[in-house]
Amino acid sequence: MELDVTGGGNFLTFHPQKLTAYSDPASAMKQFQPYPFIIGSIGLKDDISETLSYNIRLSRDSILRNSVEGTLSLRTDNFSLEFGPFIGMTDTLEMPFMGMLGSIGFTYPGIVFFSLSASSNLTRLGFTSDHTRESAAVKIGFWMPFMIPSFTASYKNFTQQISETHFIQDSLTRLQVSIDFHGKNFPITIRLDGGYQVYSRFYSHLGNEYSDTLNSFFAGGEISWQLRNQTKITIGAELPVIINAASPMTAPLFFTMPKITAGFVYTFK
Repeated sequence: MELDVTGGGNFLTFHPQKLTAYSDPASAMKQFQPYPFIIGSIGLKDDISETLSYNIRLSRDSILRNSVEGTLSLRTDNFSLEFGPFIGMTDTLEMPFMGMLGSIGFTYPGIVFFSLSASSNLTRLGFTSDHTRESAAVKIGFWMPFMIPSFTASYKNFTQQISETHFIQDSLTRLQVSIDFHGKNFPITIRLDGGYQVYSRFYSHLGNEYSDTLNSFFAGGEISWQLRNQTKITIGAELPVIINAASPMTAPLFFTMPKITAGFVYTFK
C-alpha cells in the first residue's frame, strides 16, 4: 500500500468568488490581483493483483476545485488503463456533482511512452448540475542516458453557474516540456520544467460577456529524494517568468505569482 500526500500554494489564481471582470468598464480595478489558493492531494493506492490496483484520491485544484476520485488501474509492461468516478464540490459546499475520469497509456520500456487522460462530469450525459468540470492531457516521453525528456499538452475547464443568467468559467491550457535527470542507485532525481500557458476567466451576466486572460511563459522544477526504501520526499516550485495580460487588464509583477509544492510518498510493507 502506498500513501501519497502533496500540499502547497498557487498564487496565479483568480479569486474563486470574484464575479466582476477586470475588463468590465464598471470595474475600477484593472491590475490582476494574485490570490493565494491552497492546493494539495492525498492518495491511497494498493495492489489487488500483479496487474490490477485501486487508487483513492482527495484533491484541491485551483481550476477543478475539490474532488474525491476512485479508480481501478490495469497495468502491464506495455499497457496501462485507468478508469473510475469522481465527486466534485466547490469551496462553498454546494450540492456535489459527479463525473468520470480515465487514462490510457502505452510503453515501450527503455524507448518511449505515451499517455492520454481526460475527465468530465455527467452533465454532458443529461445529469443536472450547476457546474461543469472537464480536463484532458496528452503526454509523450523518451528514455535517454541519465534523463527522460517529455512533452505534455493539457487543458482544464470549470464552469460555475451563479444563477440562471450568471456564470463564470475558468480555463487553463498548458504546453510543457520536462526533463527528468536520474542516476543508477542515486537517491535524488531532478525534474526541470518549462513551457507556455494561457489562463483565463470568462464572465456572463444578463447578456454581458467579458473575458480576462493571462498568457505566460513559465519555468520550474522538482527535486525528489528517496530517503529509504519506504519514504520519498519531493519539493517543487514554478514561476511565470514572462507574463502578458489581455487589455484592459494589466499583469502584476511576475514574482508575485509563484506555485510551490511539497510532499511525500510512504510505502507500507
